[in-house]
Amino acid sequence: MFGMIFFVGIPTLIVLGVLKLKSSGAFQGGPQTSAPPPPTLAYKVSRAGQVIGTYDAVAIQHLIRAGAILRTDDYWAAGMTEWQKVGSRAEWFPPSA
Repeated sequence: MFGMIFFVGIPTLIVLGVLKLKSSGAFQGGPQTSAPPPPTLAYKVSRAGQVIGTYDAVAIQHLIRAGAILRTDDYWAAGMTEWQKVGSRAEWFPPSA
């Protein structure tokens, strides 16, 4: 790998790690060439008329499983004309095991 043995400390390891990343092609400097991922849809969730948070679909599914979001709560996202019940979104509720 290297022709000499070095006494290395943390700063040296960091520099060597960056150099190794650069030489392997894993480190991409400069402007990003690929398109950024599309934005995820944000849902507002409310209970008893009070917004309790804004989440993406994955977070909502986790919060449903944890019991923090209920089927009777309401949700809304940009483009919707009115609030809907969380329980109306079947894809947020996996089949029971």
